[in-house]
Amino acid sequence: MSTEPFFETFSAIPDPRKEVNKKHLMIDMLFITLCAVISGVKSWEQIEEFAVDREDWLRKYLELPNGIPSHDAIRYLFLFLDEKAFNKAFADWVEKIRPNLGDHHIAIDGKTSRRSGSKKTALKPLHSVSAWSTEMSLVLGQVHVKEKSNEITAIPELLDMLELQGCLVTIDAMGCQKDIAEKIIEKGGDYVLALKANQKNLHEEIKDYFDDAIENDFRDTKVYQFQTTEKDHGRLESRQYYVTNDIDDLFEVKSWPGIKSIAMVLAQRKIDGEISQEKRYYICSCKDGYERIQRGIREHWSIENSLHWVLDVCFDEDQCRKRIKNSAANISTVRKIAVNMMKSETSYKASIVGKMLKAGRNTNYLEKVLAV
Repeated sequence: MSTEPFFETFSAIPDPRKEVNKKHLMIDMLFITLCAVISGVKSWEQIEEFAVDREDWLRKYLELPNGIPSHDAIRYLFLFLDEKAFNKAFADWVEKIRPNLGDHHIAIDGKTSRRSGSKKTALKPLHSVSAWSTEMSLVLGQVHVKEKSNEITAIPELLDMLELQGCLVTIDAMGCQKDIAEKIIEKGGDYVLALKANQKNLHEEIKDYFDDAIENDFRDTKVYQFQTTEKDHGRLESRQYYVTNDIDDLFEVKSWPGIKSIAMVLAQRKIDGEISQEKRYYICSCKDGYERIQRGIREHWSIENSLHWVLDVCFDEDQCRKRIKNSAANISTVRKIAVNMMKSETSYKASIVGKMLKAGRNTNYLEKVLAV
């Protein structure tokens, strides 16, 4: 078992406790919490019980100078641990355990932990913006904000944590901002940014461009077309992709850093005989990588299915009521470390829930999950 990257990286986080309260080692409590979360544990009290039951096994890896820490001691640490330092350590740890990304696709999207807020105290729910490697199914980094609208300021902070050289970054319409596009280009990446009415003039210009091109059957436009069709449980969904770099005559696009092409997706869905259609628009910094653009648009929402869904269904994140100080943000980071470890462990062909159940009853398997 190799836990060196974890211990080396997370031991460097500043300990928020006063000397008088340092009865237990910070890294011991972080490791215990991680093991418990991987095993399906959800409350502070259950984390302590988990550790008490596995004290002999834990002593193989931890000092535990004063025995097993109480749930109050663990809770106190997570209340006051610097969430930004924890996130930075998380991103550094991912850099150590993953290979060079190269020409990889990074999807960036936000998620709200709804029960972490409180109407009674006017506390806003925790909103996290995560970067997801679609090829490796890994969370590469995250930033926590108090409101969804703050994604615009959180995304540049997240991009600063990431190695983007050669990568394709996709972001939904909230992240369609000039400074975000510029930062991705400056760091050596390419972007595909979804476009909606929050960029009104640009949106209208590109919409009119494709409306005219379709009406004229693309006679005067060089365009790449690609279609995908998916059928599942009575639902038929087709997507027609149109990508062009023939944009020299467009006025609004000229002020966008690195823009080389624009795209439209005509999505048609048929469910029980009823048909609905939607047009979606994108700006891209890729000039000739049409299939790369199409793949990035199509795979962007894997962050919803492979990360956000897992956090809510397997870890009950949306129901988590940890609200005081930094507890919600810090336990969210632990969950994402756990997701990365379980996604990386491939010897046991099971769902995340199946892996959690096995790790909870079998420390030999838990060691395999930890040894990423």
